[in-house]
Amino acid sequence: MVCRRWREVASEPILWKKVDLSTPSFKFLKASTATIEKLVPTRLTGAIQLNLLGWDKLTDKAIQVL
Repeated sequence: MVCRRWREVASEPILWKKVDLSTPSFKFLKASTATIEKLVPTRLTGAIQLNLLGWDKLTDKAIQVL
């Protein structure tokens, strides 16, 4: 768990312009539709570049959310 201020700073949209969620980079992150549904409204609203290499089981619903 991290402190509230760190969480606020890390959530700033300016830090989430280029996002690499490729499975080699994020082994602890489950590559799923549920993960995308959680990240899009909380972190990826301002993303202009998104790497999902290795996320081969995404559903149509996840693509629509993106």
